[in-house]
Amino acid sequence: MKSNRNNYVHRITGFALIIIAGTQLAFAAGTVNVTVPSTFAAGTTISSAAVNGNFTSLASQMPAVKETGISNSGLALASGAFTNVGSLTITAPANGTVVVRFDGNAYVPSAGAQLIVAASDVSGSLGSVGTGDIAVYLYPTSNTNLTLPFSQTRVYPVTAGQTHTYYAVVDGAPTGTYKVFGTLTVEFFANSL
Repeated sequence: MKSNRNNYVHRITGFALIIIAGTQLAFAAGTVNVTVPSTFAAGTTISSAAVNGNFTSLASQMPAVKETGISNSGLALASGAFTNVGSLTITAPANGTVVVRFDGNAYVPSAGAQLIVAASDVSGSLGSVGTGDIAVYLYPTSNTNLTLPFSQTRVYPVTAGQTHTYYAVVDGAPTGTYKVFGTLTVEFFANSL
């Protein structure tokens, strides 16, 4: 019985390796084409180095996502001075692109006040231009709804092996107490092969 069980486990393991070694992986958002250095045929011996090489190759080609929650219920903001409310650091495994997104809800203290929210590649600043709107400006026109949703996305090129830090930044005018709740997300995509 144990021998049959071991054969079953080996068949499942071999099947899983064949799927992993394939050149296309399906994701909910679509299909991503990837290449691996080693392919395996039925009945051949598979070395751990070749399997590990495939995993390393896959890891460098697949989208990688990091995110952090942001919860600031009493931000004292001074007009004209951007404040970091979150940050994420990544090291690019290959040349590619990162999509940096800052989403959430913000409370503005009164009608006529303005809150600026942005994803940025520079601490305490709107950063370099990149691709995408440079910031989202939130300003309620009445005191009946002072909580406003926002979403801001920017895209930056990255170089293999370089470390990059991205920030969620806010600024309010006039000076006052603001609230920001959301998520900063950084998603890496390798360049096309």
